[in-house]
Amino acid sequence: MYSIWGHSFPGKWDYVTLVDDVNAYAEARLNELGIGGFPTTFFDAGYRELVGGYTAESEYTSRMDQCGARGVVTGDLQMLMAVDWLGGKADEELSITIGIGNGISPQSGPGQPTILSGETLGKPDWYYIFETVTSDPEANDLEYQWIWAEGDTSEWVGPVPSGEMHSKSHRWDDQGTYDIKVRAKDTWGEITEYSMPWSITIDCCHGTVGNIDLDSGDLTDGADLSVLIDRLFINITTELPCLKQADINLSGAPEPDYVDIDGADLSELINKLFIDPEAQLPVCPY
Repeated sequence: MYSIWGHSFPGKWDYVTLVDDVNAYAEARLNELGIGGFPTTFFDAGYRELVGGYTAESEYTSRMDQCGARGVVTGDLQMLMAVDWLGGKADEELSITIGIGNGISPQSGPGQPTILSGETLGKPDWYYIFETVTSDPEANDLEYQWIWAEGDTSEWVGPVPSGEMHSKSHRWDDQGTYDIKVRAKDTWGEITEYSMPWSITIDCCHGTVGNIDLDSGDLTDGADLSVLIDRLFINITTELPCLKQADINLSGAPEPDYVDIDGADLSELINKLFIDPEAQLPVCPY
């Protein structure tokens, strides 16, 4: 076989040697093909076979010629082409997907995906991970497309094996409540309906107020005091990361303005940090 591969039919085909009593996968495949003796050569997944060892290359090449001349019965193959318009990108205007199957209907698409996990409350400019899954009846690989907000849709992501979890991260710059949806597409181009929405609220005020510098640990400390003093007495035009966190006495709740950030808030913060550390700051009422 190696001689034929290198000379008579160079580079036009591949062959695999299966050793029955060494590899369990090889044994299973040989049983599936219906081995009649050792050695047996199968051509084109069993379309032709040769039992026994032969030295004449013609015994092999003649069967290879028969496989090469094999016709395809009308109706054996199905083909589906899907064309997606990608928008106004000059170098990527169309996405064309062509699927070809043998005896498998291209119309059996994947099921509607479900978002399984993700945060429901988050901060601006932080990344959050969401997970989804669905499966395809023919076990075709899948791609996923996410809608994060109106006008904010991801590219198709994949391939992902059918039935396996797919995760994707995203961040939002602006505060608000967003409904996340996802849909799937198989190798035939069959696209599902969007999933049921998963809602996340993005807000800079979580838990209690006082984390004026929005550090990752949600701590109220000397750094927050420095930011507030700087805003009130030094750089009075400086924008604060989160007005809701700086409105410690909630005088401007639920939507404070800069006029609501004053000495009363500074007094509350000093009391918490240096006089009564056990004092509880108000919970964000937003």
